[in-house]
Amino acid sequence: MITIKMITAQEIRPYIKEAQDELLTFQKAEKTLYLGAYTEDNQLAGFVGILLSGPRTFFKNDYVLSQYRNRGIYTTLFERRLELCRKMSIRSAAAFVTDSSLPTYVKYGATVHRRRGLTTYVTIRL
Repeated sequence: MITIKMITAQEIRPYIKEAQDELLTFQKAEKTLYLGAYTEDNQLAGFVGILLSGPRTFFKNDYVLSQYRNRGIYTTLFERRLELCRKMSIRSAAAFVTDSSLPTYVKYGATVHRRRGLTTYVTIRL
């Protein structure tokens, strides 16, 4: 069983290097909210971020640790992030996504705009 809860940037810090090795980029942003997925034995299995930047919202830092992949954790995190944004009256978000997360964004209605290096720019209406 996975538990999803709000977490701090401090809680993801031990996993940043591993995530960066897989093309994730981290920016120091004070207005980033994080959701974390925890296992039954209280291990962080993955996380997603919401960067509130003025009138724009960005989805950032989507990552599931390799040993927890292919268990539906990312989909659960993605859905909970969408729910949270809707509760906050956020109407749309943008993201630069890797090839591994692009199918989930498309599944939930994201519009693909352009490729930039190793990522794809998308927007999603909430």
